[in-house]
Amino acid sequence: MKQEDGAQVIPPAHSISSAQTIPSFGLERRSVLKTLLWGSASMVAIGAFGPAALAGPATQSGWRWCGKCEGSFYGVATAGKGVCPADHHPHSDAGSGKYSQLIGEDIPKLQQGGWRWCSKCEGMFYGRASAGKGVCPAGGAHTDAGSGHYAIALGEDSPGRQGGWRWCSKCEGLFYGRATAGMGVCPAGGTHTDAGSGHYVQLT
Repeated sequence: MKQEDGAQVIPPAHSISSAQTIPSFGLERRSVLKTLLWGSASMVAIGAFGPAALAGPATQSGWRWCGKCEGSFYGVATAGKGVCPADHHPHSDAGSGKYSQLIGEDIPKLQQGGWRWCSKCEGMFYGRASAGKGVCPAGGAHTDAGSGHYAIALGEDSPGRQGGWRWCSKCEGLFYGRATAGMGVCPAGGTHTDAGSGHYVQLT
């Protein structure tokens, strides 16, 4: 702390004798040390339970729903809106909500890790499947090169969360399974399937 001219300087705690009092304050060493100890404990408590601990999970915004294929894709990529399996043109975000994806790994009963972004099609896919990285509408399998480690929250509709999202075991992609138009278009052929899928939500 910068010393102001003419101000009294409080000596460090280790230099205060047992009988010494601090000028102007009249506090004995024992009281000062107790205050310092309580202050240190408070700082530890703030570090453990303060803003960092209470902050929400890390997320990435910019995710959208494509009404042509029903898939989830990253809609603000500098390379554009990727490739849609419905017509092999870019995905469309017309009518889409604005979604965020969790950054992280597995948390039992709360979220499932292992999800990745494919830079070829801009879609979200499950990257830990034993069958491989699925089918990409841009050709071949999805790629996770350059992807973050995403987690999809588990559950159904609730404030700030839209349920109805499913995993397709044919292409490994994430798609909206409650659309009135059906199950969308799968790059592996036909429509997506939700057989064996968990119940996922998107953060809104």
